[in-house]
Amino acid sequence: MLAKRLGRLGLRKVLRAEILIEPLGDPARLNGAGMILVNPPWTFEKELSVLLPALIQVFGGAGKPGFRLDWLTAQPAPGNL
Repeated sequence: MLAKRLGRLGLRKVLRAEILIEPLGDPARLNGAGMILVNPPWTFEKELSVLLPALIQVFGGAGKPGFRLDWLTAQPAPGNL
């Protein structure tokens, strides 16, 4: 819900990164983590695309760990800021 609302604010560069360690099930338990970045450094998406799968290997539980890395708003082409 927060991600959709941020995507509609008109900001130009909004990147979402989430990691899920354990399947969603127990609402009292932290199953993952995430962050939303506004105007991240231009190399950050590439760095996270390597880091997130490595984190899953280290912290992944018995369930189905996974991650999401996507732009909530269209990323402008380099030089078109």
